[in-house]
Amino acid sequence: MRDRVIAAFNEAVFDRADLLHVPTMPTLAPSIDESDPVLAQDFLENALSLGTCTRPFTYLGLPALSVPAGLSEQGLPSSFQLVGPPFTEELLFRVARAYERETGWTSIAPPLSRPTVPASESQSTAVCENG
Repeated sequence: MRDRVIAAFNEAVFDRADLLHVPTMPTLAPSIDESDPVLAQDFLENALSLGTCTRPFTYLGLPALSVPAGLSEQGLPSSFQLVGPPFTEELLFRVARAYERETGWTSIAPPLSRPTVPASESQSTAVCENG
């Protein structure tokens, strides 16, 4: 069954295009707090949805590459993925490198810190969590 799905997909898509340019994730990147399994109320649902755009290509065994594409208005990273027919990894790397060279997104990084909490607050929180 999987072989038939792969063959049909390859014929439908890669007979018409050299590669696909598709989203990496269905939403913007989550913040640190949205990624925290303790703080985020819907963490599991959100975490499971993140693979929605990549999972089909993994199932099909196709080479795919996520490429940095800038920052959202909130300063969080965004990306797209390139997907190719079987054994076209070299093509994907060449296209990604050309994009990176032209846009310069690889030299931009999001901030990696969350807002600081005064020591007195973090200590009282730790005490409450432990007992």
